[in-house]
Amino acid sequence: MGGPRNPLAAVVRAALPAGIAVGASTVRPASPSEPPQRGQHRAGREAAAAALCAAGVPTEQPLPRTATGSAAWPAGTTGSISHTDRIALAVAAASEGFRRLGVDLEEAAALPEGVLELVSSDRQLAGLAGVRAAGGGLPLDLVVFSAKEAAAKALGGPEAGPPSLRDIDVTLVAEHWTAGRFVARGPHGQVLGGRYLEAAGHVVTACWQDASGEGPA
Repeated sequence: MGGPRNPLAAVVRAALPAGIAVGASTVRPASPSEPPQRGQHRAGREAAAAALCAAGVPTEQPLPRTATGSAAWPAGTTGSISHTDRIALAVAAASEGFRRLGVDLEEAAALPEGVLELVSSDRQLAGLAGVRAAGGGLPLDLVVFSAKEAAAKALGGPEAGPPSLRDIDVTLVAEHWTAGRFVARGPHGQVLGGRYLEAAGHVVTACWQDASGEGPA
C-alpha cells in the first residue's frame, strides 16, 4: 500500500514545502519464521521507493545501508525513513533543493513519564514548561520527542551517525489544535525548519534544511 495515493502520504505531503516528496506503506505481518521487525523494514523500503518515485527518481532496488545502518539514498537525493508497527513513512528530495531531511512517526499516545527528561537538558525543559501548560490536541511532550528524533536523522551523517537528542533544541509554534511548525537547532549551530501534525492515529514530524543552509521557511 505504498505510493502517492496512500492517504497518510497525501496528508503529510500537503504540509511540507514544495520539492519534498512523501511515500508511505502499510506494515504487513511477517511470516512466522521472520522477526516482527522484518515487516517494518520491508514497509520502510517500500515507502522510500514510493517517495523517490514521487520525487522523479524511480528505483527498482532496496536502498543500501551506510556504515551507521541508515539508508544510503541515491546520488543527487536526500531522504529519511520512519516506521511504527503499523505503517512506514519516508520523505525524499533532490539534493540541489534540500541539504538535509528528517522524518519521525510515532503512535499518538502519551510519552512515558520521564522520557523527555532523559533526552532534554534542564534549559530545554524550562523552555518547554509553557508549552506543556498550554496543552493542545496532541501530547506535546511526544511532539517534542518526535521532532528531536526527526532532527537527529536530518543532522546525522553516513559515518558519524546522529547527534544525541539532548544536544538538539526544539521550539514549537502551534498553528492548529493538531498541527504546527517547529524549529530545531543542532549542536553545531545547524537550524532546521519543521512541521508537526496528527494523521492516521500518529504524530508525524518532518524537518529540513534547504540547499542554501537555511532551515525555517
